[in-house]
Amino acid sequence: MYLLNCVVLLVGVFGLQVQSVAEPVRTNCPPEGPRVPRPTDLAKSTFLNRATQNITASIRGALNGSIKAGWAINDTSFTLGVVSFESSTPAWQYHHRGAGNVNGTKKVDADSQYHIGSLTKMVTDLIVLKSGIDITAPVTKYLPELRSNSSKIKWNEISISSLSTHLSGIPANCK
Repeated sequence: MYLLNCVVLLVGVFGLQVQSVAEPVRTNCPPEGPRVPRPTDLAKSTFLNRATQNITASIRGALNGSIKAGWAINDTSFTLGVVSFESSTPAWQYHHRGAGNVNGTKKVDADSQYHIGSLTKMVTDLIVLKSGIDITAPVTKYLPELRSNSSKIKWNEISISSLSTHLSGIPANCK
């Protein structure tokens, strides 16, 4: 739980905004509260360095068993990082390869590829929201190749919004 709190704190402090696409999208509205400029040169930030030291200690504690991890340590590999638009290198990164992961790479680093999981939905939704596309438009407006009489799914009736919020009714692994 401590690790999750640190990540949430990092997200809040460094101005990352995440909004569910199920909520109405507000445009041209400043956020409530004082405006804070976007941080720069994160790698030299005292606060970020302290926070990432705490996160690193928590991760190591979870991996060595002194903190209850909440996941299958031996079967889980991951990469975490804090990046900034101002730098081409991450301000902080942590890589872990679960000992039970016998397939694939023997070493994880910033170039490792992973099977994506549910967390990527947040990133995808953020990209969709920031892109300025019409989220009420049918998926086929942007992916016309999905128009097919052979598909079980009527893609022209599914909006970007309903697809990204998993409210489209499409069953898992359906073509």
